[in-house]
Formats: sequence, C-alpha cells, structure tokens
Amino acid sequence: SIDFKTHSNCYSNMFDAIDDMVTQLTFGLNSQINPKHIVDDFGNQRPGYSMHFKKHWETTKMNGLIIHHILRTPNLGQKYISRVHQGKIEWNKKVIEQYIKLYDIFINHLCFMIHFVSGMPARSSELTSYRRKNGLSSTRSVHIAFENVLLLSEYTKTNHFTGVARNIVRFLDAKSTSVFLI
Repeated sequence: SIDFKTHSNCYSNMFDAIDDMVTQLTFGLNSQINPKHIVDDFGNQRPGYSMHFKKHWETTKMNGLIIHHILRTPNLGQKYISRVHQGKIEWNKKVIEQYIKLYDIFINHLCFMIHFVSGMPARSSELTSYRRKNGLSSTRSVHIAFENVLLLSEYTKTNHFTGVARNIVRFLDAKSTSVFLI
C-alpha cells in the first residue's frame, strides 16, 4: 500500500522533474502565465477559437519568446542555428531533434501529472482527445475556469445505449495549471 508520505514524495519528485524540463525547454526564461490574464468564452464554438490573453500584446509576446531568445543569445544561436542564408534560418537538425525529444518527454510527464492530480486516472482515449482549439465539427476541451485549467472531455462508450455522452470534468490545481499553460 502507498502511504501519504510516499504519495507526497512522488508528487514532489514529479514536479521537480517537470520544473527542470520547463527550465531546459524555455532556456530559463520566465514563461509563467497568470490565468487571471486569460479570457475564456465557453460559449464560443467558432472553429479555431481558443482561450486568449486579455491584452493582445501578451499573446504576441509569448508566441515568439523562445525563438527570439535563441536568436538574441549568441551561444544558443550557435547551438540551434546551422546558418542564415538569404534571410532564412536553417536550424541545426540534430539539436532540434534533441529539443523535440525533451518536449515529448515533457508531454508524457504532463499527461502523468494530469492523471496524478485530477482525480481518477483518465483513459488513454480521454488524454488523446484534449483539444486546445475548436475544430470544424468539435469544440475544444481545455478551458480556464476559476483561474485553473478545466479539462472537459466526453465518455461515449455507453452512448449507443443511452443516446447521451457523459461529460468528464477535471480541474488541475494551481501548480499544475501554471505548468500546463506554458
């Protein structure tokens, strides 16, 4: 059996590993996003809609933050950029592949974190169905509510019997929300 201390240590170790990966992926930049600065219109079903910053400049600032940091930091530029030719950047493929591998590990840890902090473990079909933006025929499942991430998915296994899909609602805690929004 797992006691509270073991559970607490697992939680702490998981966040230490995630924090370390965030630092590596963001090159130590302050990439924390305050959920108070995000607007979320639950009723907007327009394709492509997603939650957004209250102020447009914040969205613009966050979108290119890491790339601009690489371009402005000589040692990162030397590591990540093979050459600039006719105004176009040629990225160092091997280094970018390593970055993507670390990002994939981060996403796996993020999925585990969702399992760990949001109630009963999610089915893999639930984890893979989370969408940040509305699609043409489906609405998104990642929202901000009460300053925390709300994950809203559907359970459709019994849909053919009941005619109704059941909603699965998960809230992430404040710490998980800050990691999720990076």
